[in-house]
Amino acid sequence: MISKFKLSVVFVSLLFPTVLYAEQQKPCWAPNVLEYDSTQQVTVTRYAKLRTDIEGVELEAPEQDAKKKLAYGDHRLLGVVGFTIEFPPLDKFKDDEIICALGTRVPDGLGDVIESDEHNELMTKWYRYAVKYNKVIVHAYRSGEIKL
Repeated sequence: MISKFKLSVVFVSLLFPTVLYAEQQKPCWAPNVLEYDSTQQVTVTRYAKLRTDIEGVELEAPEQDAKKKLAYGDHRLLGVVGFTIEFPPLDKFKDDEIICALGTRVPDGLGDVIESDEHNELMTKWYRYAVKYNKVIVHAYRSGEIKL
């Protein structure tokens, strides 16, 4: 049986192939891999998880959604997961201060495993949505509209 520590080292090295972070030094946007439960059985498709997590999101109106969320006080950036986690259009290494200050939200069901054409299409739409949404949030932060 693989221990949770060995599994976390493998997982982290897959996410960050050029650098291996100790739990105390990992960036704020890195998942908490030490809490990964290898006994959990997935019974829901990634496509279903993604559809559920983004229910109510207007994929065709990211700018309006971002402004609405800002009005509610939610200034978190949207994440996209492929081989690694990204917060487009930001660079997670150069812009980590902004990412950590604003916080993040990443829907479940994203990743490098594509289950179907519909799943691929939805992930593509989410990526485009996240880019436009995050631009509004970052602009609000840089212009001083967001008070942290």
